[in-house]
Amino acid sequence: MKKVLVFALLAWSSLHASAQITVPASTFPATGDILRYVQAANPNIAVALYTPPGGNQFWDLSGLTPASNSETNYRTAAEGVYAANFPGAAMVVKSGTSEYYYTSSGTKFELLGHADNTVGGLPIVGIYRNQPIVAERHAPLNMFEIYQQTSNNILLWSYGEIPAGALNLPVTPDSVRLRINRQILDVVDGFGTLRLPGALPVSEFPVLRLKKTTYITQNIDVKVPPLGWNDVSQLGGGAPGSQWSSLLGTDTITTHHYFNDISKEEIAVLTFNNAQNAVTSVVYKNTLLTTPVIEAPGAGLPSLQVYPNPAVSAVTIRCADAPSGVYTLTIFSSLGTVVSESAHLLSENTPIQVALPPGVNGLYFCRLEDGKGSVVGTSRLMVIQ
Repeated sequence: MKKVLVFALLAWSSLHASAQITVPASTFPATGDILRYVQAANPNIAVALYTPPGGNQFWDLSGLTPASNSETNYRTAAEGVYAANFPGAAMVVKSGTSEYYYTSSGTKFELLGHADNTVGGLPIVGIYRNQPIVAERHAPLNMFEIYQQTSNNILLWSYGEIPAGALNLPVTPDSVRLRINRQILDVVDGFGTLRLPGALPVSEFPVLRLKKTTYITQNIDVKVPPLGWNDVSQLGGGAPGSQWSSLLGTDTITTHHYFNDISKEEIAVLTFNNAQNAVTSVVYKNTLLTTPVIEAPGAGLPSLQVYPNPAVSAVTIRCADAPSGVYTLTIFSSLGTVVSESAHLLSENTPIQVALPPGVNGLYFCRLEDGKGSVVGTSRLMVIQ
């Protein structure tokens, strides 16, 4: 398969010869760097960018409108709460309740793993050590290059650490573990020019396109003496209604990454749905720090716990600080279009579960209101269908 792909790319390039860049290691993030990005509010206009492999291409993203700005701050690893779990890390990136630990060399920018205060929306600590370490970037990066990786995580807890309701089992196990396997295929399959929103010439970049396909498989095991470890994944995490059932199975994630030979930010990252006929997310380099930001309505209110996120067909929502009562949950787009509105009886141990309508893709917002119409919590939600 690899030989066929390389031959096809070479044949295409021979017909469409053009200058192409090489992306060096100097574009790797380093300690102290702050990378600035914009999340697009209308990602699906980028579906036309799903072009065949080849060179001398022009990808036009100038019609994107911003939903929000973000900064990725690469701090010294010692600033991370969970740094001791990732020896050898040089940098940490903090994002919400998560911490991501990195190291860098002359040829690879690598992710050692990450830690989070929640797993599947439940308040338990997860330490995700990548075994082996995952190379997020390679250098020098050139057209036609192919990289394949396999990495695993094993998260282990005593059964007493698992909140009630996460697993519904006929027996009481001694321990629980979550096994995660990632198969990653990176193919540098295109080069050309990419245009972002904004005035020329700062909005156009020579780029290489890297197509990344990631297959993620997750399973849950329980240890029941004297039987040892038993896989309960086929039981949906123990039984129907288990809160971790949404973690299980295999997901396929397809993304396109556009790299420039000078910029440390990726010029754009496109995430496609499973059918690869719609773009569910576009994040692009912020070339203008004055880019307007469309804040989520209710910004500054307590954040809802939303999982899985990204979601496909259904979503579960918790609001830890909300007292028991009847609430209205509204899910709407960044343009204000309501896709779901429903009333729910909420209590401390009863999360809200909502089925998502078909045809919903991209960035959305969740808003929870009490019986008096006051907003008690908000959150962003990414939907991939």
